[in-house]
Amino acid sequence: MRDDLSRPVTELQRALKHEAENKERTQLFINASLLAILLMLYEFFNPLYVRVYWLAAYTRFTGKITLDVAAATGYFNETAPEITETTAFNMTGSVFIVAFSSLSVFLVGQFIMKIPLHEVIRPYKKAFTDGVSFLPTAMTFNLMAGILVNFLTDRLRQEGVTLPESDFSVRSPSTYALVIQFLYICVIGPICEEFIYRGLCIKLLSPYGSGLAIAFSGVTFGLIHGNIKQAVPAMLTGALYAMIAIRFGSIVPTIIIHIINNIIASISDYGSVLGFQSDNIIRVINVFMLFFGFYGAIVLFTELLEKTYTDEPKCENSMARRFRTVGTNIFCLIYLFYLMWELIEKIIKANK
Repeated sequence: MRDDLSRPVTELQRALKHEAENKERTQLFINASLLAILLMLYEFFNPLYVRVYWLAAYTRFTGKITLDVAAATGYFNETAPEITETTAFNMTGSVFIVAFSSLSVFLVGQFIMKIPLHEVIRPYKKAFTDGVSFLPTAMTFNLMAGILVNFLTDRLRQEGVTLPESDFSVRSPSTYALVIQFLYICVIGPICEEFIYRGLCIKLLSPYGSGLAIAFSGVTFGLIHGNIKQAVPAMLTGALYAMIAIRFGSIVPTIIIHIINNIIASISDYGSVLGFQSDNIIRVINVFMLFFGFYGAIVLFTELLEKTYTDEPKCENSMARRFRTVGTNIFCLIYLFYLMWELIEKIIKANK
């Protein structure tokens, strides 16, 4: 008799749990879709603002106004090709394109999709010291991954496979060129990348599991670099940055880490242009970062992992099911396929 009475209660509990699981998966699907759409919008805004920049540059150099993008690009390709080869021209364009693309994504997410994205960029009193404390650990991850990738790329090169690399060397150096490249690589770039590839992922995915946000942030951040040599270290550091941002509920500490990391990485480029020997400076910085980085990997990173695990939100669905919901989302698949195709296409072009 008691078993007969308990059976309806058990069935009701099962039905309620099933309903809660379906509701959670539906909301996770919506959030993953919104995330992928915002990321794809960023890719859409980039070429749009490239066109705007060509038109603005045409007006700047000719004093004429046109809405014909073909005419503007034709002018620079045929009449003044030397302008487009300078660091000043390219870096000014990069600052303009990345800044306005990121701002457009923020406005769409904040005011059209009604996602409170401003919450992930909130400053707080200890943001700088929190970021600096994790800097050696982040740089150690980056250095170790870089050593591994260099070994693999050297082996591939011996087999006749060329992997494309990014070139940030300063061409036609001037004070403006150096300043605008610094502004792009060490200020605007890190801020925008942290918002796009950390802030969006954390805001939309972390309520359904820190692991989801960390994994998606790491993979996308790696792939957007467009070359293997940068992609692998960026995946590892991107995942670490996501853990740090989740830990502090803000991307401000990771912006600090990203800015300082890029400043250090730019020392050799500026050294070659300004005529000072940077090898010893970089060597000292690397030794310093590795020493404190290994300490950070043992102490700070362990604490970070533990904190990430203990603060993991309680969800109705298993982690595997949540990962499957995001991994099979059609919008996420389209976006990831687009990034992977760009990476593969660059490798194919480099080996023609």
